[in-house]
Amino acid sequence: MSKHIDNIGVLKKFVSDNDLQNNYSIIRFNCDFEIQTPKATQIENCEARITFDSYENEGELTLHSDLPPAKYPTIFKAKYNEFSIENGILIVRDIHPTIGKYEARITPLGKVK
Repeated sequence: MSKHIDNIGVLKKFVSDNDLQNNYSIIRFNCDFEIQTPKATQIENCEARITFDSYENEGELTLHSDLPPAKYPTIFKAKYNEFSIENGILIVRDIHPTIGKYEARITPLGKVK
């Protein structure tokens, strides 16, 4: 099985385990977003969205964050990033051209109403 398919499975498990999908199949939720880089850690509360069927992308997490998008990643794709779940927290690992190696932790706080 490919890494991409594994990552989609991780995202689907995260959504299911945390009951993040509403009655209209929309996955929007509030979360704590923590991103650790070799030089710093940033933490903020924000809204997130997960989609599984957008054009040419079968799994994507988008954070609506106040962090500068040129400096910090806010879109994570199953096709390219590494996803895992640890103690109910979604972990995304990758390398960003500006900040280098990073680990993002997404702690769900409940669906957006």
